[in-house]
Amino acid sequence: MVGGILPWAFSPLLFHNEMSLLLIFLMGTNMIAGFLILPAYIAWRRPNFVTRYRTAAASEARMAGTRAS
Repeated sequence: MVGGILPWAFSPLLFHNEMSLLLIFLMGTNMIAGFLILPAYIAWRRPNFVTRYRTAAASEARMAGTRAS
């Protein structure tokens, strides 16, 4: 996506130039937030909306572990 927008950064038209730089900046920050910050936050806080629904296998494995203790 950024590769398609990058040539606009060298456009002589001022609007295309500025908007391409803005789009590249926004896409870059979204990629950083989506791939680095959000997974780190979920791993750290373990919010209820993520951990509420568990698979049956995970629940059974946990129950088997507590019974063996």
